[in-house]
Amino acid sequence: MKNTIFIAIIILLIIPLFSGTFAVKKVEDYTYLVPDTHACPITLYFGADITTNGPGEVTYRWIRNDGFRTGSKTLRFDAAGTKSIKYKWQMTVPHKTSALQSVQVQILSPNRLLSDGTGAYVFCWPR
Repeated sequence: MKNTIFIAIIILLIIPLFSGTFAVKKVEDYTYLVPDTHACPITLYFGADITTNGPGEVTYRWIRNDGFRTGSKTLRFDAAGTKSIKYKWQMTVPHKTSALQSVQVQILSPNRLLSDGTGAYVFCWPR
């Protein structure tokens, strides 16, 4: 009886490894618009392509290099493939700024994954 229970537990642990469970396979992020103005506030535009191996829901959020994290969002895939997401960051600064601003996409489910990140060098001063 103990051997049967042990074998059943092993099978339950191994089956998900071979069942092709839904997962995010890749996240590629990019900067798609940085205004050429030098007056703040300035708005930066970022995007990412999320690729999955099948149908399901992906929960994600954006993480900025200043520590801010957006709330989680859900993206539905009807089949394996790639979908794009966008993020707009309006920077309001009280003084002259020169800095690299960057973002990453954090996949929260179905599996955990963190993108490499993308950024833009910003130089601006208050209007």
